[in-house]
Amino acid sequence: MTQKASAATQRRSIGRQLKAARELHFPDRPKKELPIGEAAAALHVNPRTIRRLEGGEVKPNYLLVKSACALYGLGTEATTRILEMVEQADEDEWHERYRQDISPWLVQLLDLEAVADRIVVFGTNIPGWCQTPAYAAALGTSDSLYLQDHDYARRLAEIRVRRAQNVIDGTGPKPVDSRVGLIRQQNYVR
Repeated sequence: MTQKASAATQRRSIGRQLKAARELHFPDRPKKELPIGEAAAALHVNPRTIRRLEGGEVKPNYLLVKSACALYGLGTEATTRILEMVEQADEDEWHERYRQDISPWLVQLLDLEAVADRIVVFGTNIPGWCQTPAYAAALGTSDSLYLQDHDYARRLAEIRVRRAQNVIDGTGPKPVDSRVGLIRQQNYVR
């Protein structure tokens, strides 16, 4: 079985590796780490950029990652592996344009769902990927966010339809048991 990885999981992996290198590869320092402020100054970026890169929140910049690898003392093999991941982490996931409508944990769930081999879901409602657009829109109109943004229900339905397409067309994971459902729908949306 070939290992597949989404761009988002690649970004998080790059971030974890860079953070570990920054925190552990400085034996001459009392805490063995290079503080974010010093790393940012050495790389000529804002400390927030380093935090976001290490958190996997942004697409990694090839030159910045290469410079960080050199600064953190990573070897040629580790640097090459990380830079290969940078090239794979450049694509947007399908749900990126809905980021303002969904909770951060759901963004992470959708990222992980893209690389899962199997999903087991517990609950009593109809799973999001089994909902019709009309059903999803009706759920959206019952949410308090709908009162502030009348386009919210349409976007929610669009998210559910896209998830269903990914499961049905084979690009997403296959559910383990068709009898299971998702937890209450309002938990899925901010």
